Amino acid sequence: MTAWFHRRIGVILLSLCLAGALTACGGSSTDAKVRFVNASLDYGSFDVYFDDKLKNVGVAQGATSGYMDFEVKSKTLKITRTGSTAALIEQTFSPSSDTNYTFVILGNEGSLRMSSFSENESDPAADKGTIRFFNGSADSSSLDVYASTSATSVTDLAIKGTTGGPGSTSSWIELDKGTYKVWLTASGDRSDVRLFLPSVVVGDKKRTNIVLMPTVGGTLVNAQLLQQKEAASAVNNTFARIRLIAGTSDGARVTVNATGADRLLSNASPSVSSYTQVAAGQTTLSILTNGTAVPSLAANIVAGSDNTLLVYGAIGSVQAKLIADDNRSVTTSGKSKIRLISGYAGSGGGLTLSADYSPLAGGVLTGNASPYSLITSGIYSRIDASEAGVSKPVYLTEDFSIAAQSVYSVIVLGTPSAPVGVLRKDR
Repeated sequence: MTAWFHRRIGVILLSLCLAGALTACGGSSTDAKVRFVNASLDYGSFDVYFDDKLKNVGVAQGATSGYMDFEVKSKTLKITRTGSTAALIEQTFSPSSDTNYTFVILGNEGSLRMSSFSENESDPAADKGTIRFFNGSADSSSLDVYASTSATSVTDLAIKGTTGGPGSTSSWIELDKGTYKVWLTASGDRSDVRLFLPSVVVGDKKRTNIVLMPTVGGTLVNAQLLQQKEAASAVNNTFARIRLIAGTSDGARVTVNATGADRLLSNASPSVSSYTQVAAGQTTLSILTNGTAVPSLAANIVAGSDNTLLVYGAIGSVQAKLIADDNRSVTTSGKSKIRLISGYAGSGGGLTLSADYSPLAGGVLTGNASPYSLITSGIYSRIDASEAGVSKPVYLTEDFSIAAQSVYSVIVLGTPSAPVGVLRKDR
């Protein structure tokens, strides 16, 4: 009996060891699960720590990590740049058991933060599904949501809901099960589409979270589609935005065609158009002045970018320059961004931009834009653009109010005998 007893004890101990080993390999069945979305453009990839233990290396910019087991107890989440141990974010987290969470890391340089939402919502009704939005773009205000299984445009659709501002989670939008086209537009303006999602599957009794992601231009958005407790998929914008500065010195009408898009832009000089969308990628911008072709411009237009096409010069010597615009939000309190764009045919020494006699940019040659400068918001007695050796400014506006967290361009066109300028609020 003693031998039998010892054998039984051995079997029991072996079983317990195996059970413990399996738990150690796969985590407890009551553990929470967490994943992370990198929705910042300014920090590259992130490493994730739980109580100073490295758990995930290199959550790539614009991507979502896999799920990680998280014990049901309070721990400190630490987010660092990949390869660094210096904390960008530290946040205490106490999960509920057997619950899935998604953390979204968002914000521009100097304003990084992290928000989360639970993925343990109850199932919708039969033959129904739901979608909701987390706005992970620090540059995007609340957008309007339209959805249809059959429509080819947003024109005649009724609004389904709104996304909410940066860092917020929308209400659930209930839809019949099916495959939907989804449009996100500027608030109150369905003609201004910020993202088109061509195929969003609304599964039977399924919930899908759509995380909005920032783009380099600051206006359009990308998305991560996260069906509850399932893998993520990316939907990136295939468009960019472009506007025209028609700046020929003889008042010609400038017309721009892009590959596959006739009459993309058309304005009489001197003028600045609104932004319009153009397909991203390699394209040829064909330019006409008063119907006569001038040299075309080959361009690789970056998806999600904002751009200005500057067309300037006199008939016979018209030139064009594509300039990248940075319309991302300004994170410094009480500050805005301002720059100078020159299509001015001066003496060749370049222009200087000043506010209340303090220079902001200098030596801006014809056909170029200055870097952006930070400017304190408030009322300025004068903002001007001047040319070296010329006593009178080529452009001057007085008693101008610079709004906080905004983006401005001072655009100067024309010739010394007939200069033209405008101060344009781009954001």
